[in-house]
Amino acid sequence: MELDSNAHSVFLLHCHLVLVVKYRRRVFDNKFLGRTPKTEISKFINAYKSASSKLLSSIFSKFSYA
Repeated sequence: MELDSNAHSVFLLHCHLVLVVKYRRRVFDNKFLGRTPKTEISKFINAYKSASSKLLSSIFSKFSYA
């Protein structure tokens, strides 16, 4: 177990992501699961927020609030 640290704290973060695929077919096999990359959670959340923001902007820009 390797701890991360910064100037004022020491921490260990884990994230568990559950993906549900359409029709619940078995899509992720052992070959795929063995290749899953390790990504910093902050980079993942930033990409998720960016993509969801663009999606919401495109949906709601069609409406007028005047």
